Amino acid sequence: MRPPQNGLDAKASRHSERKRQALRRTQEAAAEARRRAIDNQRRREEEKYQGIFGQIPDPADEAATTDHPSPASNNAPTVIAPPAAEPANVPEEIVEESKTDPGAIREELKRRQETSE
Repeated sequence: MRPPQNGLDAKASRHSERKRQALRRTQEAAAEARRRAIDNQRRREEEKYQGIFGQIPDPADEAATTDHPSPASNNAPTVIAPPAAEPANVPEEIVEESKTDPGAIREELKRRQETSE
C-alpha cells in the first residue's frame, strides 16, 4: 500500500465539501419552493372563498384551513335526527306473547301485512 498523499486527500475533501454544500443549497431551495407553492395555493383558495362569500375565513380557525380538523370537531353531528315517532298502541299482553311464541309472531306479521295492503 502506498501512503496517503495529502494533496489529493485535501483536494478530494474540498470537492466533497463543495458537493455537500451544493446539495444543501438545492434542498433548501426546494423546501422554499414548496413553502411558496403552499402559500400561493392558500392565497388562491382565500381569493376564491372571498369571491363566493365576500369575506376571507378567519385564519385562527385552523379546522377550516387544514386537512386534519381538531379532535373536538370530529364528534360534531352533521345532521340532527327528528324526534322518534310514538310507538303504536299495542296491548302489553300481545307484546309479551309475541316475544316468546313463534306462531304469534307469524300471526302478527300476517295481520300487519294485510292491514298495510
